[in-house]
Amino acid sequence: VNPTAATAAKTIRTFTNDTTGPTLSSFVLFDLAQGIAELSFSETIKISSAKFPQLTLQQLQSTALSGVEVVTLTGGTTTSTDGTSLRVSLAKTDLDNVKLATGLCISAGVCRVTLTSAFITDMANNALQAVTSGQVVQRFTDDNTGPSMTAFDIDMGSGVFTLSFNEPVQFLTLQSTALTLVSSAASTAASRLVQIATVVSTTNGLTLQTQLSANDLTIVKANKALYVDASTSFLNYTSSLVKDMRNNPVQFTSTVSVQTFTPDTVAPTVNQFTFLSMNAGTLRISFSEPVDSATFVPTRITLQAALNSLLTTENFTLTAGTATDVASTQSKEISIALVQNDITRI
Repeated sequence: VNPTAATAAKTIRTFTNDTTGPTLSSFVLFDLAQGIAELSFSETIKISSAKFPQLTLQQLQSTALSGVEVVTLTGGTTTSTDGTSLRVSLAKTDLDNVKLATGLCISAGVCRVTLTSAFITDMANNALQAVTSGQVVQRFTDDNTGPSMTAFDIDMGSGVFTLSFNEPVQFLTLQSTALTLVSSAASTAASRLVQIATVVSTTNGLTLQTQLSANDLTIVKANKALYVDASTSFLNYTSSLVKDMRNNPVQFTSTVSVQTFTPDTVAPTVNQFTFLSMNAGTLRISFSEPVDSATFVPTRITLQAALNSLLTTENFTLTAGTATDVASTQSKEISIALVQNDITRI
């Protein structure tokens, strides 16, 4: 063949555009722990044309059967460049939904992908040939990392904790006795839950609710240095607290501070009162919950001869007195020492 000079280049006679769309060659990888899906294609694809909500992960080859679990992406990101391979990082919401679907992408056999023709184009802007039958993943990496608690809320009126985690967890695995309430990140003023609390939540998710037992709530309220406000409300926990959707136990990273502290706004009520000694002038009053004896106001107590004040004129309002906690009752009772003048008049 005689060489052609650069100045005498020949004009192409016929040019045929690439009009054939790329095809999916393989669903290469799905990493449940990192939330990464990798796809390979029959030719170079244009990364900037990728539309991640056109990708669906499904449990089986077909979705015709009832109960087949499916998650269609809402977004995603990639660091891939134009080429035959695309690595997608799932949005956290989508990864959480995949983990919550208990039968989807828990092994290679139940992790498949479908793609619409709008998912991506080749370099000539030809649309992908749609993948309508779920293509199984070639390599599957399971999630072997436990969740961690990220925050919690507490309602001191009801004793309900709302625990938040960095990934979905199973409500049936929640063990509230693994919680320890502390007054600061480095506190020695602590209260470990000693009774099984009621698990309020009935579904798996990023948050679970548990309610303190009446006894534990009383113990906490009686502690004047613990869970008084947001600055004295922290949580420690052990690995037995809860498991994620792949049965990995929770990992303790650090003491968790309260996010929302709701104080107890319901006033205590009087259950009963007793004169322990009329001569000594000792009166004991029991309440529905722990009280602070330092707030005792004696002039708010009136003794009367009948249940209904309208049925008697015999009554007497204290003029003074001192109150102390009855330690054995977790501050649910106070003992009042009357002054001599009031004892005489009574």
